[in-house]
Amino acid sequence: MKHQAALFASMMSCVGHEQLHEAAPPKPTGFYSQRVDSGAIPILGSAKVSRRGLEAARDRLETILHDAPRLRRNLEARGYELHVLALEEFPSDLPEYASKRGVVEANGQLFDWHMIGGHISEDARHFSSCTEGTLLPIVGFRLYGDETCFHELGHVIDWFALDAALRARVVAEFKESTSTGHWAGQYAATNEHEWFAEITKYYFRADREDLAFYDKTLAHGHEWLCGYDARACRFAADVYGDRIDPGTPKTTTLAPSAGSLEPTTRSVEGRVPVRVIVRNETSSPLRAIWLDYAGKRDARQVVKDERPIAHGADKALFTWATHAYVITTETGDALCTIVAPEEEAVVEITGTCDR
Repeated sequence: MKHQAALFASMMSCVGHEQLHEAAPPKPTGFYSQRVDSGAIPILGSAKVSRRGLEAARDRLETILHDAPRLRRNLEARGYELHVLALEEFPSDLPEYASKRGVVEANGQLFDWHMIGGHISEDARHFSSCTEGTLLPIVGFRLYGDETCFHELGHVIDWFALDAALRARVVAEFKESTSTGHWAGQYAATNEHEWFAEITKYYFRADREDLAFYDKTLAHGHEWLCGYDARACRFAADVYGDRIDPGTPKTTTLAPSAGSLEPTTRSVEGRVPVRVIVRNETSSPLRAIWLDYAGKRDARQVVKDERPIAHGADKALFTWATHAYVITTETGDALCTIVAPEEEAVVEITGTCDR
């Protein structure tokens, strides 16, 4: 890319683009007491975040959106925010993740350990986080040199900035990439979302042979990606070079169906990933349980261990269009059923859907 060398130099020096200082953004209040803007996208941090950290986060965002005005348009339309963790902050120090303090996730890892590099929103809002530990970067931080913010911003683009057709294309590209033997044993092989986040990271990360002694994968960047998986590199170039129309993603309202329909409701194999936000407007905790291809409730222990959706809270289901769920009380009584559409949707549960 013609601008790559200058942008990588900017990232590594952690110097913000001067033209972005022309107008002071509105002064935030509350926990997020600091702010810089990238266009109409706010980058927010607490009083503990350094100015260099905020500007470094803005540099990463500016880098991936430099040649992608339609991706920027989609993020701005959704009110996307980038939140920055200070070096001394855990993810659960952020107000949006306070309920995760001390929570052990399905993979057996403490939330704050697993998500220290960054995270995207699990409710109806559109935000993500990155940490100063990799933004500056800080020698000795456990993700030193990994450029995790690019990975998290890849998730942002995947889930928030692409329409159904392009999200389905990501799935197809992942299958093509991994079917040829690429990424075996690597994190990118986990699923289509981690693959897209990883190729985003490698596409924008500089090759750093000087860091191979510390972790050999830190030597892998843009040139390595294009040599290792040329098709994935071309796809990233098309997405981030505005050669593919990302469409206009939108959030719709989904009407739930009767809980009594559970016996005849089942998932159908989907091809389009989608977020469905379940909003609990009842006075009691709720659970959203996947109905498998035979119409049976997901019985995995990891599902049973998940925290219920509290009164007044939102929970984002990262799922597939045509997948079905039953919304139940905490004791398992069916209230409603839903089937995920192709576009992001919000479903409000106010009580039983059987009338």
